[in-house]
Amino acid sequence: MTKKRSAPNKTAAKIRASRPDISDFLFHFTKNSNGLTTLEKIIEDRKLLDFSGKHRICFSEAPLLLLDGMFKIFDAYPDPMYSRYGIAVNKQYMYKMGARPVFYSTEEDYDKLPDELKWIFEELTEESDFSWLREWRLPNNSFDLDPDHCFIVTNTTDELKALAGDWNSEDDIQYWGENEDGRIVGEAFAIVKRDFKGVSFEQIRELNSISGDALQDALNNQHIGEEIGFWSLGGFAHPPLEPISLSRAALENIKRMIGSSFDRSA
Repeated sequence: MTKKRSAPNKTAAKIRASRPDISDFLFHFTKNSNGLTTLEKIIEDRKLLDFSGKHRICFSEAPLLLLDGMFKIFDAYPDPMYSRYGIAVNKQYMYKMGARPVFYSTEEDYDKLPDELKWIFEELTEESDFSWLREWRLPNNSFDLDPDHCFIVTNTTDELKALAGDWNSEDDIQYWGENEDGRIVGEAFAIVKRDFKGVSFEQIRELNSISGDALQDALNNQHIGEEIGFWSLGGFAHPPLEPISLSRAALENIKRMIGSSFDRSA
């Protein structure tokens, strides 16, 4: 018999929205002192990987806006359990992907679980209590990141800007130029587009423990593919007076734009 699907509970939704201790996202924070480097690799690969060998990827449901105090504790350790760098994924999306909340209990209860549910068990004792993590697990060795359902978390806003887009891309090139005594002189710029939305702990602190609504508004104001910056590919002149430094892609675009050739430094 097929179970009838019930409509979303509007009261429950209002209660969740009223409680800052409930998160709409699950967070996968990197570990140790090289947390930023690990996050850079995650963004480059666009996936999370299981390095534990346990066929699961772990997340925390603990609200991001309440975690600054926890990270201040971890900051005192040379290789902290978690760093201020990670990936946030929409909780409902992760549930549809197969993620489930961890069951914290005793070893006796573990033995009562069917084998197909033992992957979500975590022992809880007086000596070992990780229930503060509010852990969720995804039973998989990898998880592909979809920018429409996730965002990145960094410590500083400068780090966030550096990771939100590909600053080495030359896919979108724009030019500035003017006519100087019959010569076209200008500069080429590579436009950086947003690949990921994100938030930094600096932003959270600046907004005085930003509210859940304000965080969502900040994310909603970010759009995948929007321009977030640019970097110079170098100057150009036609006819040239001296060698110039431009990437090959920029040079070819300039040739097509003006219909001539340019000298280029080695």
